[in-house]
Amino acid sequence: MAMIPTSTLDALQQCWTSLSALGAALGEEEWNRPTDLPGWSVKDNLSHLIAIERMLEGLPGTQHKAEHRDYVRNPIGEHNENEVDARRSLSGAQVLQEWNEICAQRIATFSTAGEDYFAQPAMTPVGPGTLDTVMLNIGGVRPPMPASSTSRPCSPRPSRS
Repeated sequence: MAMIPTSTLDALQQCWTSLSALGAALGEEEWNRPTDLPGWSVKDNLSHLIAIERMLEGLPGTQHKAEHRDYVRNPIGEHNENEVDARRSLSGAQVLQEWNEICAQRIATFSTAGEDYFAQPAMTPVGPGTLDTVMLNIGGVRPPMPASSTSRPCSPRPSRS
C-alpha cells in the first residue's frame, strides 16, 4: 500500500502557490509571450497544467478539437493541444482563475485522502504506476529554490545523466 506523500504534497502546494503569485503579476502581453515550447505561450503552459490536474482529479477533459498544428506529432500531443487550445480565447486572468480553482479542489482532495487514494492505478510518463508515483515524478516537483538563486517559480528536476 502507498504511503501518503506528505512532503511531495507540501512541495506541490508551494509550487502551485508560486505559480499563482507569478500569474497574478503578469499582464496580458506577458501571458501571451511565446515560450520555448513550439506554438505555446505562457498562458498555454498554465492551461496544460490545468488539464493535467483536472485529469488527475477525475474531471472530464475538453470536447474541443484544435486545428492541426505542425508541432503536434502524436496522440498525446494532440490531446494536450486540444486542452490548451480550448483555453486560448480566455484572458490570462481567466486561465489563472481556473488554475486557482483546480488547485484549491486538488488540495481539498489531498487533505481528506487516505493511503488508498495514493495507491490508485494511474498512467505515468513511463507507463502504468500509482498516483503517488505520478506525483513524485510528473513535473519534477522539488522544494523551491532560494529566492536569491532565480526568479523561476519552482526548482527544476535534476538532470539524469
